[in-house]
Amino acid sequence: MKEAGGKFRNMWIVRGLLLAAVLCVCAAFMPVKAMASLKVKNIEWEGKGRVELHFRSRVEYGKLRVKVRDAEGNKHTALIRERKSDELEFQVDGLTQGAKYYYTVSGVRRKGSGKWVTVKGSFTVPVTVNGITVKETDVDLNKRRISFEFLEKVEWSGASVSISDGKREYVKKIMETDDDNIKVSVRKMKSGKKYTWTISGIRAKGQTEYVTMTGTLRAS
Repeated sequence: MKEAGGKFRNMWIVRGLLLAAVLCVCAAFMPVKAMASLKVKNIEWEGKGRVELHFRSRVEYGKLRVKVRDAEGNKHTALIRERKSDELEFQVDGLTQGAKYYYTVSGVRRKGSGKWVTVKGSFTVPVTVNGITVKETDVDLNKRRISFEFLEKVEWSGASVSISDGKREYVKKIMETDDDNIKVSVRKMKSGKKYTWTISGIRAKGQTEYVTMTGTLRAS
């Protein structure tokens, strides 16, 4: 009887081992859901050292940290001002107009992904001319139009816009002027190519002098 009982127990042990092996093999071949990397849709300069990142998807925050360095590798203290489900705003004091800076955001993840990631990128501090700052340049290659959004309220007189690659002028006409933006229609532009823009006949609201502003954009 003892011998029969021992064989019975051994049989169940073997079956258990076989079942465990089968489960391991099945688990090894089960499809794993790929977690897409977290990407920044666009960056907005809010003025006074404030930078706003817009993510392409909803996010969650853990031990959030933001680091900022300049082109020489010098560190700049970044203060987190606001965190939303798809936006993050931080502030860095003492930045130089026209200079490029590099940021690193850690302790963030795509909502529901379960994996904390690090997001890296760069931004350039806009140049302010007579109290006017170009906050954002929106390039729509499909509709062939470009809009310039200003941080401050502005006024116009004889407005004109030029966008050139050094060989050809791309602006067809001004579509719209407002107190915080100007929109133009353009000829076909090449994606990824760099262009120089010039805006004239503009002044900050309340100022007396109309000025000309110049900058660059990359069609994308």
